[in-house]
Amino acid sequence: MKNKKVSSRVLGKQLKKFKKLSYTDDLTGLHNHRRLEEDLQHRINTYLRYKISFVLIILDIDGFKQINDIKGHSQADDILKHLALTLKTSLRQTDKIYRYGGDEFVIILPHTYLNRGKRIVKRLQRKIKREMKISITCGVVKLKDETSFDRADKKMLSNKRKK
Repeated sequence: MKNKKVSSRVLGKQLKKFKKLSYTDDLTGLHNHRRLEEDLQHRINTYLRYKISFVLIILDIDGFKQINDIKGHSQADDILKHLALTLKTSLRQTDKIYRYGGDEFVIILPHTYLNRGKRIVKRLQRKIKREMKISITCGVVKLKDETSFDRADKKMLSNKRKK
């Protein structure tokens, strides 16, 4: 009987570890695309039911392909890791940060109105430019339904074209 309890406990810990790995980006340690999909739906449902305000941010590193081509994959990876750390240390613990893919990141800010989200983006852009010597382009929207992600992506692309 004791061996079954120990086995169950060990199995439970391993399962928890594997689940965490399946939701984590290997390079940056941030949440990954899979986790984003689940969290987005949960946040949309929370907004629809309780009207809690969320802001969705999509950000992209400007000129990352050139950085990758000129400096190489290893230094480009270091930039992604540094950006992830900068985002983690610049935002609240309740804010969720995801590596969406390549050089794109997504941030969900709970209990935040759109104007505050835009101010946060400006602060992040200044800090990243000052500390990392790179620039980012962002799309910022109120998270309210299934169209939110596409709206944020379109805003980010529109802002990129303006640069």
